[in-house]
Amino acid sequence: MRKLLLFVLITITFQLKAQCWKQVKSGTSHVVALKEDGTLWGWGNNSMHQLGMPADKSVYTIPVQNGNDSHWIAVDAGFNYTLAQKDDGTLWATGTCSEMGINSTVLSQVNTITDIKSFSCAPKHTLLLKTDGTLWAWGDNTIGVLGIGSETTSESLFPIQIGTDNNWKSVSTSIDHALAVKYDGTLWEWGMNNTNINYSPVQVGTDHNWQEASAGLRCSAAIKNDGTLWTWGANNFGVLGNGTTLSDDTPLQLGTDTWQYIQAGYFIMHGVKANGTLWGWGQNEQGGIGNGLSGSNTPTVYLPVLINLEQGFMPYALKMFGTAFLNDQGILKICGENIDGSAGTGTFGVVPVPSTVDCNIANLKNYNLSQLTLYPNPTSNILHLANAENVNIENITVTDITGKTVLIKNGNIPQLDMQQLPNGMYFLNITAVEGSNNLKFIKQ
Repeated sequence: MRKLLLFVLITITFQLKAQCWKQVKSGTSHVVALKEDGTLWGWGNNSMHQLGMPADKSVYTIPVQNGNDSHWIAVDAGFNYTLAQKDDGTLWATGTCSEMGINSTVLSQVNTITDIKSFSCAPKHTLLLKTDGTLWAWGDNTIGVLGIGSETTSESLFPIQIGTDNNWKSVSTSIDHALAVKYDGTLWEWGMNNTNINYSPVQVGTDHNWQEASAGLRCSAAIKNDGTLWTWGANNFGVLGNGTTLSDDTPLQLGTDTWQYIQAGYFIMHGVKANGTLWGWGQNEQGGIGNGLSGSNTPTVYLPVLINLEQGFMPYALKMFGTAFLNDQGILKICGENIDGSAGTGTFGVVPVPSTVDCNIANLKNYNLSQLTLYPNPTSNILHLANAENVNIENITVTDITGKTVLIKNGNIPQLDMQQLPNGMYFLNITAVEGSNNLKFIKQ
């Protein structure tokens, strides 16, 4: 009996870890995320199909799975669109972005580029870093954010290469500018730099010791190899973190502490110091800093303040005056402006304290499907599905304790034949127009 209990605890723990969050990004009013099992999820605004969900459901306040595919490895989002990459290197899009030639109600393959290392989305454009070290741009170029050296090209419907260099290491873009670091440690920027517009990449200073950079709304931040943090650009709401509202077009060191990670957002910045502590500063009316305060009378945070989260959480700027925090255990928390339920907690309205988006029971708690039950459970052959609410089931997916899909059925099916499955614990995910539900059963 003790061994059986231990086995159940181990398998449940394994499943919880396998199902937890791995990556999170956002558009203007929707959020997309990957789980450890390679599935793609989203919540928030779906009015332009940016979540790839049915048209008759324009808002999702809790996570809902996009299809049954479990081969997604990267995701990002813009204003009304989402981009996702599969493990075969292909890139897919859903939603609407006319500047990028995207107009799809479900995830559809968008181009033939398959050797993408990473990509960074802005509201109406995307930058792609390929595995060969070349950098590509795609979408709106109104203020030179594509970096293609042309003032007359207003947009590109297909990815085009930025220059001829093949030693780009990383790239980050926002609504108005982009930052990129080369393997030689140099830092480059283009687009609108607070007051000037650069249509091609321009080197920032002459240093060769830049480690990483993050582009926010009219503001920039970067960390050098020695861990020092540097900020520059427009200083609205004290986003540069230096205690003033004075803007500067050249990088200025922020204090003397050493940092390991930085994220610039919409007049908000978050960073993780070398000791693992999490800090935030900037605009906080919508509670996006995560220090528990919000509202029109909330004071702007001009200097970094400690965020009360246990060590291990990394900040990810959201494109809606909010922030997501994700740790290596797959725990996801979100705070800030909660337009269209983008906090993923089933509610609307500002969320000043980082709230957990539960990867294991977010779909279990979908009240629309609360009356779906399975019997008999445990089962040895036929598993019946009692649909008391008569919801319109789109598909049913059965996974084992490792997250591997073992059965897929489409439509309203009242029963499933489980005789062919080995004995053990399984998870049955039901997706319907109204939402989704995840039920556990035992095959014996």
